[in-house]
Amino acid sequence: MDLISTEILLQIFEYLDTPAPSEAYLHDEPSLDLLTNQPGHLRSPLKAASLVSRSWRSILLPRLFSHVLWKPEVYSLSAFTLNPIPLLRFLAENDLAHRVISFTLVVDFHDPAAIDHQVAPQIRTTDLEWLWDQLFSVIDPLRIDRLFVQLQAKPESGILENGDEMRHIDPNDLWLERDTSYTVLMRELILSNNPRDNWRMLRVFESGDFIDSEAWELVTQIFDRRETEEWEVERPGVFIRNVDNELRSQSGDPSDDMEESINSLDTTAL
Repeated sequence: MDLISTEILLQIFEYLDTPAPSEAYLHDEPSLDLLTNQPGHLRSPLKAASLVSRSWRSILLPRLFSHVLWKPEVYSLSAFTLNPIPLLRFLAENDLAHRVISFTLVVDFHDPAAIDHQVAPQIRTTDLEWLWDQLFSVIDPLRIDRLFVQLQAKPESGILENGDEMRHIDPNDLWLERDTSYTVLMRELILSNNPRDNWRMLRVFESGDFIDSEAWELVTQIFDRRETEEWEVERPGVFIRNVDNELRSQSGDPSDDMEESINSLDTTAL
């Protein structure tokens, strides 16, 4: 088996590869079920192939670790070390860090008292700030070439008509939050002092909310300005970056007209 050339093996393994469970349902409502294969699903053939020999394993590791799912079990704050160093060390030692396409962290906090509402949960989001520093010291999150944003629920989900889901929510707050969030995104993409440091690999920006004609019109008015000629509409909801125009505009700063255009989005949103 080891006599087969690496190039041929890679082509064979490419045909055997299957999408990660999260990829097929990426745009659906978030759920832990999106991260695992359904019952009856065949075991990944690539995992089985990686057990054949050391050479096959070395070839397959980049594919096997392209989508990383980490699910630590936490029982108390004192035991909540969440030390990811062994995982990160493995990625670094096997030259896999730049192969990671997605990294999903699921924390299932097993605290019966908190679950029974007898005490408030002990863990706060600020307790995890150090964790992201460690993760992003190895995995580069800036290698994003496509960004999909959908802030409002799909009509077919029925969430907005669900009394239990909406009993503590004012729908007007949802639209306000959506518009404000897009305003912030536009500022980052267009008006940031040096957006290419943070978004340097981004080539496609897609909005799943384009069915709202008013919100889509506001966004396209901004991108239609001359100062954003590096971005163009490919189809409804999708912008693509023109690299040639981007290089020509790198030396220029956003104009006052562009700032006014962004501000008009703020005014409309509020």
